[in-house]
Amino acid sequence: MSVEWTDEAVVLGARPFGETQALLEVFARAHGRAGAIVHGGASRRTRPTLQQGNLVRLTWKARTADQLGFFAPIELVEPHAARVLGDPAALAALASAAALVRTAAERQPYPGLYDALVVLLDAFAHPDLWPALYTRFELGLLAELGYGLDLSACALTGARADLAYVSPRTGRAVSVHAAGVYAEKLLVLPAFLTGEEEPDWEQLMQGFALRMGRASYSPACFLSLPMRAIRGLGRAYATATRFAVSSRTAVWAGSTKASTSKATRASL
Repeated sequence: MSVEWTDEAVVLGARPFGETQALLEVFARAHGRAGAIVHGGASRRTRPTLQQGNLVRLTWKARTADQLGFFAPIELVEPHAARVLGDPAALAALASAAALVRTAAERQPYPGLYDALVVLLDAFAHPDLWPALYTRFELGLLAELGYGLDLSACALTGARADLAYVSPRTGRAVSVHAAGVYAEKLLVLPAFLTGEEEPDWEQLMQGFALRMGRASYSPACFLSLPMRAIRGLGRAYATATRFAVSSRTAVWAGSTKASTSKATRASL
């Protein structure tokens, strides 16, 4: 008795397996990250379909659920890989996103993360849209894996306004007033991650630095982006990837009246 499932998936990567086969890894909406053999995957006809970032519809088959199995048939739905070949920055972001998705548990569905990845892939065709989407995607991935930032309220006072920093120790937001003399030890929270503002270049770099837990970020692959790539970021990116800001609300257990330096330091 065999087992099988059919689903839409994003290609994470493929490598040769034997002389004519390929070992394909995908991220499916209802079945999560999965790998299997593709018979004839090394052929000229099949290789273009197995490029990283492509959206496909495929069927996985095996004799038992714990076997490697194989994918057949595989139908190309959206050739995202071909659309980013002329954009080095988007190509680097695609490779980075695929590598990060590989950290997800195997055969564990993450439908929210999958939907966000598809939105990001579609956005690569728009240089004025995808940089901010990519930042939100990475923060959303952390949340889906259980390491999300809490940007809903200040860790010290519980206030929801004037959030300007993130504590590198707790991953929680901190307001301008609560940061005080500890501001230089905190990470800057870009305004576009807590609202629907249009980020400028500096805010995008702050967003990349935030998800890396660093004070600054200046990757060469993004420095070459034209200014049009960071302008005109409208409401679409904030709505499409709202999940990226962790929805979990952390309850501040301390007293909001505590104002000593010791209590402040412990809360940040």
